[in-house]
Amino acid sequence: MYGQAIAYHIDCDDALCIPCFRAAYGVSHADAVVGRDYGSWPGFEDWSEPVAIFEDTTRDTPTHCHECRALIEHDLTDEGYAYIAQGMIDGFREGRQDDVVAQWVAYFGQYMPGEIEVTINGAREDIDTRQATDLYALLPKEDA
Repeated sequence: MYGQAIAYHIDCDDALCIPCFRAAYGVSHADAVVGRDYGSWPGFEDWSEPVAIFEDTTRDTPTHCHECRALIEHDLTDEGYAYIAQGMIDGFREGRQDDVVAQWVAYFGQYMPGEIEVTINGAREDIDTRQATDLYALLPKEDA
């Protein structure tokens, strides 16, 4: 029913990668949670315990570790890819790469559909994501 846990939501807004989860919760507690058999897990009930993010999780936005800011690699919905494309468009508008969007493009760029609809100057337009991904990589970095 569920795949391997790759990270954990600690509340509705924040997630931790497994190394940061172990550091935050202590190794013994974290290992008990990480090693849990999710085969019979009934799903989300409340925030009394961290909630697993599974390797086959599909989400509408990319997820980052709240502590180390590392990208938690999971599948995205079409809306998720549109979210990344919109982040690239914002970078083109600002003339620079955002560090977080650059992580998204580096990982998810290879999985993006060939064309995706985004909003540019208030109008909906299709963009070629391969070309946009290549061009985004040429923008100056945020801290430069």
